Amino acid sequence: MIVVVAWSPRAHAQTLDAPEDVREVAHDVRVTFAEGVAEIALRIELARDGTQRAEIGYTLALPRGAEAISLEVCRAGGGCRALSSSITRGSHVDPYAVALHGAPRGRTSRPIASASWRRSALTIRAAPVGDGARLVLAVRYAAPLVVRGGTSSLVLPARDADPRLVPASITLVAPGHDTLSVSGGAPGEDAVISARVASPLRVLADVECIGARCAHAHLVEPRRVARHDVILAIDASPSMLDVPVERVETALRTVLASLAPGSRVRVLRFGARARWETSTWCAPDTLDAARLASELPGALGSRTLFDLPPDALDDARSPLVVVIGDGWLDRADLAALEARGARVVIANVSDAPFGGVTLRAASATTSTMTLSLGASFAGAGFDLASIVAEPAPRARIELRGEPAIDLATVPTGEALTFFAPGRAARLVVGTRTSRASSPSDALRAVLAQEGSFDALALDRRVLGDLDKWTRPRRRPPPVPGGIGGVHSWITAMPIGHGLYARSARPPLLRVPAPARIRATASAETLRRMVRRQLGPRVRGCLAGARAGRPDWHAHVTLDLSLAHREVLGARVSGENVDASLASCILAGVDDLQVPRFDGRIDVSYPFRAVAIARPAALPLDDATSSVLDTIAPDAPVAPDVLLTP
Repeated sequence: MIVVVAWSPRAHAQTLDAPEDVREVAHDVRVTFAEGVAEIALRIELARDGTQRAEIGYTLALPRGAEAISLEVCRAGGGCRALSSSITRGSHVDPYAVALHGAPRGRTSRPIASASWRRSALTIRAAPVGDGARLVLAVRYAAPLVVRGGTSSLVLPARDADPRLVPASITLVAPGHDTLSVSGGAPGEDAVISARVASPLRVLADVECIGARCAHAHLVEPRRVARHDVILAIDASPSMLDVPVERVETALRTVLASLAPGSRVRVLRFGARARWETSTWCAPDTLDAARLASELPGALGSRTLFDLPPDALDDARSPLVVVIGDGWLDRADLAALEARGARVVIANVSDAPFGGVTLRAASATTSTMTLSLGASFAGAGFDLASIVAEPAPRARIELRGEPAIDLATVPTGEALTFFAPGRAARLVVGTRTSRASSPSDALRAVLAQEGSFDALALDRRVLGDLDKWTRPRRRPPPVPGGIGGVHSWITAMPIGHGLYARSARPPLLRVPAPARIRATASAETLRRMVRRQLGPRVRGCLAGARAGRPDWHAHVTLDLSLAHREVLGARVSGENVDASLASCILAGVDDLQVPRFDGRIDVSYPFRAVAIARPAALPLDDATSSVLDTIAPDAPVAPDVLLTP
């Protein structure tokens, strides 16, 4: 018997490719959740009625990221052959010759097999089955778990709806979890397996990576949501024009629905200016998320300035400030908010990575979290309810002979995975310390990511004598009647002679230099924008500064940083520019309408106010001078004297 394992990209491949009287009599699946991965062990038993023996093909779709641990083909109640890829590395093995080795003509004591593994599906070809002999396929593989919202889950792709297949019998073992759930598994439907994280999962493993040692950390804390007084701050700057309004509405609705009982909410909308949408604290279920998200961005100016009113937190109980926007905050005083007892969460609902200047302030704090949620709306990121979840404890990885690494803060219920070169020593979470351990077979398989490989099923006694079966000078002659009465399909199938073993090499990791993005925009467009929108404002400010001082002059330079339809930064400098003049000019920047372009542009625009020359003194003739002396003599004139012509 030969088994060939191949990973096929076909999404709906036929599961059982065999004569009509071959059927599946058992499909047992044991799933174990541990160390952030799932280990799946399958036992598939196939039978055929009658005395005729046959070969079978079996295709099994596997989860994304699945990696093989072991493959084995057995005869029910008889011997087994393991499929190994290690013996094929660097060797060209003729599977036909190896298959015949140790298999006396006319009978087969144990199955013989060859295999090749690919990433999207597992296809197994095997023989013999029938004449009272049942064939057992034993497969162990590992796959990453998806952890969202405090729940670990795994989806096993469906087999086709073939009446010869039996429903899968699925057993779930999940230490540290509760609320275990298994649904589906019948032919034609996915098997959905999930469990709620009930106790902290903290894994630090010392693993091999590309000829060196690496530290792998995986942490998940059970989901916790506490009662807070929440200020929902909605970004209304022009950069939010590129964010679908449905995302803002979904985020608002999820936050309002996820708050703990007894929480109170106030809503603030901010851009260049801030405006309260609710005058007092109110219950979450009294707010309309659709109405709050419907206002067109840009009505509050073209900048993003996040400054809470001084009295905003005066009567707040355990205040939580949730900023919903695109992450581009220009002047958020997060440290001051935290000093007043507030916790801050910045929820970036755009597809752009978080890149605001706020990161500088947030990095110095201990509780501010920045969540990039763009992928979450497609089901591939955080659970949106994590916006209001409590933060997980701070964690630190200690390496041998290397500086310690502080890990980022994530919401409870979400997974934090970290991989770095160096020998792992200890993991410190809060006040608890644990030492690094060796990874399990499942975790080692997922981290190794061998991907595609070919394998052969050989007896142990063959391994020492393998050399004479590698690189054969000529192909052995076909065996009349096949092996054990099974007609030799090896000579006719493409998977026969000439199938050589392959193994995936570790990927080469290349870290490119930081990308430099230079934005381009029409200089005339920017010139018209500044001249039309800011020119009158600047001229008015210069005229006000000149009032009563005709000889006053100034050279003013307005520096603007523009990106994402808004003004990221503005500065006024130059000769004779005081604080009053600078604030007058900058007040006009708040409502500047910026066109859309890619990247970031820095603009310097000069303005000039020249001194007004005093008119020259005109000489008076004698007659006019005499009249003026009579009307206004050199002696002081009392204020109440009325001068008449």
